[in-house]
Amino acid sequence: MTDKPLNEETATSNSPDTANSEMSEEEQMEQEIEELSKSFSALSSDLDALIRSLKPAHVIDNIRRVDPVVFQRYFRGFRLDKIGRGRLVRILLPEVREKENVRVMQLLTLLWNKANGKVYSAVRELVESINPDVEAIESIDDETAEGFVKVLKEKGFKRPAIHICVRLNGVRFSDDFIEKTLSPSAEN
Repeated sequence: MTDKPLNEETATSNSPDTANSEMSEEEQMEQEIEELSKSFSALSSDLDALIRSLKPAHVIDNIRRVDPVVFQRYFRGFRLDKIGRGRLVRILLPEVREKENVRVMQLLTLLWNKANGKVYSAVRELVESINPDVEAIESIDDETAEGFVKVLKEKGFKRPAIHICVRLNGVRFSDDFIEKTLSPSAEN
């Protein structure tokens, strides 16, 4: 034991709060996973459209890197160019909906955003018009959200693409607005 005086730096390094900050990172990760799962379940039939919009060979090649177990289970021994969009949907829907495979959800989000960069960029640009630090935005009121959707539709983007982008990227529209305006049932 030393006779070193207790100062702010040593008090901070020994405090139980440092353990709490590590816990908060874990809790934050759990919260992000929960939000991702909620976003994918809220897509309902648009999840099918999301998967179909991606090139199967590209998705499978990336699954091989991200989640080798899924690759081994479903794709081992097949030529990538022989697996079509329909089969990919039949394989990935249960992985996302039933097994809530976070790696597959994150991969689909990344690939969809990359493949649909125009709608992603348009949505981001509109959200940045509120606040350049988009993560700091707590919520977007329904009137502003309605204006955003109108602008996006004028640019030629369809309802499913807007809905997928809003859900996957956590755009802070109210759930009621999304259900009323962007969900598949809103088309009817």
